[in-house]
Amino acid sequence: MDARTALAAWSSSSRGAPQMAMMASPMNLSNVPPCARMMWLMALGAFLIDLAEEIAGDAMDMQGDKLLGSRSLALQFGRTAALRVSAGLFALVFILTPLPLILGWLGIQYLLAILVADTALVYFTVKLLRSKDSKEGVFAMRGIYLGFTAGMIVYILGQFLL
Repeated sequence: MDARTALAAWSSSSRGAPQMAMMASPMNLSNVPPCARMMWLMALGAFLIDLAEEIAGDAMDMQGDKLLGSRSLALQFGRTAALRVSAGLFALVFILTPLPLILGWLGIQYLLAILVADTALVYFTVKLLRSKDSKEGVFAMRGIYLGFTAGMIVYILGQFLL
């Protein structure tokens, strides 16, 4: 379904957006253009990375959370448990990143990008799990963000050079 047809279906329907949401549900991806699939996958990845970073950040600043009366995972279950949950969320991102390549949505440029991003993700997640203090933990979290930023730059450059 192209954008005009989707817009016409949305505007002529008494249900509007809910009907469109049903058309774009995970149960019916055949009608969703690849760029929209990528958008949802990238949004999910960004959500998971941010959630993992927030949980790890709470583990790095437990004193501040105590002062604020926060009920963070780190305060309720301990620093190690919070970092393991964070690492698990980063692992989900690692599992999701090759999907566009496997499903044929993207090509070699994406492969190069995920090699850079996933290498940083694995390396710095291990660093995060092994961090002894907040300085090491914050360094590892920044490394993950920088790794994904580098992956995006590789992907963009790949569009022009390959």
